[in-house]
Amino acid sequence: MTLWRLTSRRKKQLAGWLFLAPAIAYLLFAFALPIVYNLMLSFEKTSPATISSLTAPFAGLGNYHFILNDPTSRKAIANTFWFTVGSLAGQFLIGFALALLFSMRFPGRTLARSLVIVPWLLPLIVTGVMFRFLFQLEGGAVNQVLTGLGKQNHAYVADVSLGQQKNKGDLQVGYAWGRQEQESVIASFNESDQRAPTNILQHRIYALYRIRSSTTASFTLWHGRTLNTALLDAVRGSGVAAGAQEPYLNRYQFDLIYSF
Repeated sequence: MTLWRLTSRRKKQLAGWLFLAPAIAYLLFAFALPIVYNLMLSFEKTSPATISSLTAPFAGLGNYHFILNDPTSRKAIANTFWFTVGSLAGQFLIGFALALLFSMRFPGRTLARSLVIVPWLLPLIVTGVMFRFLFQLEGGAVNQVLTGLGKQNHAYVADVSLGQQKNKGDLQVGYAWGRQEQESVIASFNESDQRAPTNILQHRIYALYRIRSSTTASFTLWHGRTLNTALLDAVRGSGVAAGAQEPYLNRYQFDLIYSF
């Protein structure tokens, strides 16, 4: 059994072809396929009905014979030919003359070169700025659309505790876990002591001790982070970039609760 091993040079060539494959596929689909299809149509007796059904009787060279013997078609072909020749010749002569001119040294040459290049370069700059705006993490139109495809309205909460709080000396310990997406709750009515009002992944460990019938001592450990930092109104810690996972933040809370 023969094993084929790619050399470093072959790997680079293969990688290059793989990167070119999408562009080649696009060119074949957008340019080569229409040319081949139109060439096939030129040998058929086509009509709106046959185009929709993709089948038509074979016409041979009949279409070409008709066009070459039609005065209007011959005039259109001649006009197209002379327009193409004149355009290419004009572009070549003007471009060659400007190239010779700007190769010479004269006052204001740099400014003149810039004025010639700006109309060609400006659309590319504007296009780049627009795409940067469309794909930016915060406020980007594409990011907002993609974010909107998955609704941020789900919340999952679990709470387990052991003990009770009825009589003096009672002890209760517990653990709570919560995963709340940004639009799952109204932020102003949610728990204010956790990492953020919403869009959070939160762990809570708590302990309650009944000192008296009307007084309870409480300890709570909040361990949480922002769930999705790429969202527009996400709460992020200092130095955390949009889209990056925020490290867990700890908060220790001691309360003395008096009931009456």
